[in-house]
Amino acid sequence: MATLNVERSRQFRREGFDVHSDVAIGISLAVLGGNMRIAGLTGPIDLKIPTGVQSHHRIRLSGRGIPRLNHYGSGDHYVHIKIATPKKLTPKQRDLMIQFAETEQHPSDTNIIGLTDKEDSEEKDRGKQRSIFRRIKDSLWSDNTEATGTKTGTV
Repeated sequence: MATLNVERSRQFRREGFDVHSDVAIGISLAVLGGNMRIAGLTGPIDLKIPTGVQSHHRIRLSGRGIPRLNHYGSGDHYVHIKIATPKKLTPKQRDLMIQFAETEQHPSDTNIIGLTDKEDSEEKDRGKQRSIFRRIKDSLWSDNTEATGTKTGTV
């Protein structure tokens, strides 16, 4: 009788005849979909990523797992999708994400950094415009408005 010790894989997890692996993808691939090459038990596999895939989605590759001894066929290879969000964005990527966020519907109690700040700065800009207008108006109209109820001044 022979005993084999098999080292644990860093890339694959085994459950019976099935194999599981994790694949990290970027936001653009998750949203738009596409193809990528991943490692399989017997070599590279071309994997189709569906449009709009969510994190923790599981893709089944039928018959790509461990061969069944004394049985017909093989187990399956399950690919677990993990969406990797970038920790740092270029200024252009940040602007594009803000533009995208402006088109999304958000719950009323949601505040998105950059989007909320932009709305606040636009509000402040409108306030500045009002204060300039108010100053012009005040300089043109006399203080008689409050006392007499009529506006006097030169325009």
